[in-house]
Amino acid sequence: MSFDALQARATATENLLGEAREHRLARAEDIREYDRCAGETAMERDALHTRVSELEAERIQRESELAEVSQARNTFSDRSTALARAEDANASFNERIAALEATLANEKQSVENIIHELNAAVQRENLERVVVEGALESGRKDFAQLMREVMTLQRNQQAAETPTRRRAANAA
Repeated sequence: MSFDALQARATATENLLGEAREHRLARAEDIREYDRCAGETAMERDALHTRVSELEAERIQRESELAEVSQARNTFSDRSTALARAEDANASFNERIAALEATLANEKQSVENIIHELNAAVQRENLERVVVEGALESGRKDFAQLMREVMTLQRNQQAAETPTRRRAANAA
């Protein structure tokens, strides 16, 4: 019995050993399968990490582009506001220039009217001066004529009085 028992035990042990080997082989196959899956998973993970890195770089680039676009938009908005203010100021200046030109035209017309009136007044005064000078010259001539006549009359009167005085002096 002991040999049979030993043999039965050895057979059971061999069976257990075979099962253990099969189990070990199955386990080794499972481990290889897990290793293969883990390798594929690691490759997928690495690919995903690479893709995530690429997406992160792209996100950073897009954010940078967005910041540049936003800055450009703000710059254009500021320039647009400045342009609108400049256009308003330009319109205001144009209105002011038009008003000043109208005022200048009115003042020019006014000055031209004054010049015309002054020229007319100078012409009138020149005519009056010519008339007055003519009248003065005529008056001077008349006065000179009258003075000659007065002197002639005075001489005639003196001459007329002189013979009567001579007679009276002779008579005395």
